[in-house]
Amino acid sequence: MHRDVASTVHVYAPLGPDLLAHLGRIAGFNHRRDHPTAWELEVHAGLGSLARLLRERPGNVVVLSGRNRGKIDAILAAVEAGLHVLADKPWVIDAADLPKLQQALEVADHKGLIAYDIMTERYEITSMLQRELVNDPDTFGDLEPGSPSEPAVFMKSVHYLLKMVAGAPNRRPPWFFDVEVLGEGLTDVGTHLVDLAMWLLFPGQAIARADVELLAARRWPTVLSQSDLQRVTGEASFPDRLDYFCNTEVSYALRGAYVELDIRWDYEAGPGEGDTHLAVVRGSRSTIEVRQGQGTNFRAGLTVVPRPGTARGGPRRPRSQGRGAARAIPRRRCGR
Repeated sequence: MHRDVASTVHVYAPLGPDLLAHLGRIAGFNHRRDHPTAWELEVHAGLGSLARLLRERPGNVVVLSGRNRGKIDAILAAVEAGLHVLADKPWVIDAADLPKLQQALEVADHKGLIAYDIMTERYEITSMLQRELVNDPDTFGDLEPGSPSEPAVFMKSVHYLLKMVAGAPNRRPPWFFDVEVLGEGLTDVGTHLVDLAMWLLFPGQAIARADVELLAARRWPTVLSQSDLQRVTGEASFPDRLDYFCNTEVSYALRGAYVELDIRWDYEAGPGEGDTHLAVVRGSRSTIEVRQGQGTNFRAGLTVVPRPGTARGGPRRPRSQGRGAARAIPRRRCGR
């Protein structure tokens, strides 16, 4: 609970499994043993829930999550109605919706409203420390622009579709496996990694489209059998096989620095294993790494690796307030 947020929350949604799952999570928070919450819900279930919300306006902040297809329409409608918005990523999963995204931000700015994606990875302590160290010249030095084979920033994330919680599968709704509704891997976890690269290297600076040059990208599926889908969703009706396109590799230049991202969804982790994360940023004095995997008992850890030949100490330099371009990189044709 937060003292500045009303304890009474109005929930607007069609009556169905998504709403019931959401109410179940809230009930779990209210009845947990340690620090239980005390949310009081006013549930408005039925068709036309967005229109009803905008008509009744029971609060001044709209929180949006769940299905990603059409989310930007709800965001735009909310800010046009004068409501603040907190919306889970991604806001768009189709390039054709980018004009709506730009419009929503412009409307919010014009009306003095907040339209915000919470971006939870920014609040992980290892990410916060990595950002501080990358922007400390005495520790990090200057950003190394890198190359396609050794980029300035490399991030890899592996998540699992089936996760066991209290000995039972953590159910995912069937639409989770429809890329036309959820989006592909880059639009989900990849959104965090794209954001982290900009946030680490250029704190407090706006990034324009001209600052980003796509170099190469590829996608491939995680193949799921009918039994895989039944186990993770609890639903019986599925095809014999699904090629779920949830894996992405992308390489791009960000203000002249090479960035490579690798986002993967496997079906199930091995015994005692869990999600993994790797974020490496290379500077002239050191490489700053965040690792979460088998070597860290699947807890995130931060490491500073001095570059060979780097002397300890030395005169202090003024703290950087963010970087300009590292250097220009010739344009290259995008791979597939």
